[in-house]
Amino acid sequence: MHYKTKGIVLHQVKYAESSIIVKIYTELFGLKSFIFNGVRKKKSSLKANIFQPLSLVELALNHKENASIQHVKEIQCVHQFISIPYDVKKSSMVLFLNELLYKTIREEEANQQLFDFLHESLLVLDEAKENYSNFHLHFALHLTSYLGFEPTDNYSEENCYFHLSEGLFKNRFLDDTYHIKKPVSEMIFKLASKDFDSGIPLELSHAMRQELLKTLIRYYQIHQPSLKEIKAHQVLEEVFG
Repeated sequence: MHYKTKGIVLHQVKYAESSIIVKIYTELFGLKSFIFNGVRKKKSSLKANIFQPLSLVELALNHKENASIQHVKEIQCVHQFISIPYDVKKSSMVLFLNELLYKTIREEEANQQLFDFLHESLLVLDEAKENYSNFHLHFALHLTSYLGFEPTDNYSEENCYFHLSEGLFKNRFLDDTYHIKKPVSEMIFKLASKDFDSGIPLELSHAMRQELLKTLIRYYQIHQPSLKEIKAHQVLEEVFG
């Protein structure tokens, strides 16, 4: 059956002499692999930037339910990013978020809420003109609610130590294996309590931003055992250093 669906590009690999296989998270079918023949030829009608990380596209295809690789009749960009490719901070964030999504999303069925979150978040980042240095932290933390390990909203003056394994705030700091100290725990609560574009930005020092990033990566690794390493965060550390 013929379908049109929006999608978000996550990953590509070369195939044969001139083709590529691209993993795209789609609105209608979840995560799928698509083959694009001949796109690496000089005379290809498709431009390479359409397959850049987290590009927003629309696909026309005859979807085959049990096929491991889908064939596409047409693909086009539905939103040309106006700032992400030209802003080193934003493009570095996108590399990190792309790696995070590629290594955590495994859904091969539609999830409208997750797709809408990803799609709208990328538009917000692209349109942001200032105060977006914490965007990747907001994104990573709020993504946990769609992946099934959202932190419990029980922070208080007493419960002020975040526990990485249990995903909630506790009243004692026992060790630094799973317990997070109060300043970082408080920032985790504040990040979880507000959306990126909700108004007054959260002021973070460079050191706190880096500590939060490392903490969130540890949190993901505990709850997503297949996520052994995130490399793109090193680029973020250099860019925001």
